Amino acid sequence: MDSRFKGAQSIIMQGIRSSMAVPLIYSEQLLGVMVLDSQVAANAFTEKDLQLTQALANQAAVAIQNSLYAAKIEREALTVNAFPAAALAGDRGNSSSAAKSRSKRAANRAT
Repeated sequence: MDSRFKGAQSIIMQGIRSSMAVPLIYSEQLLGVMVLDSQVAANAFTEKDLQLTQALANQAAVAIQNSLYAAKIEREALTVNAFPAAALAGDRGNSSSAAKSRSKRAANRAT
């Protein structure tokens, strides 16, 4: 057994003989970790396995971030749709008086 796993009871109990972990990173932000285990053989993973797993993790990180963006856009759309009449009424009712107010302030600054 690998001496690094000596104190890891869960690894020993599950009979894990090899393990590999790669980060899920998007735009320098850690989103998670992808872990692969093998109960079959020690040293089961090669450098090529690591490269392939990291490539998959990179794609997974993009998919996770896209999902987070989509959820944010959906929440924002629901908020806008929940209050459209109030937002429009507020803008329409004050647009001419707000414009007049801005004109007066600009005129006062010019003098």
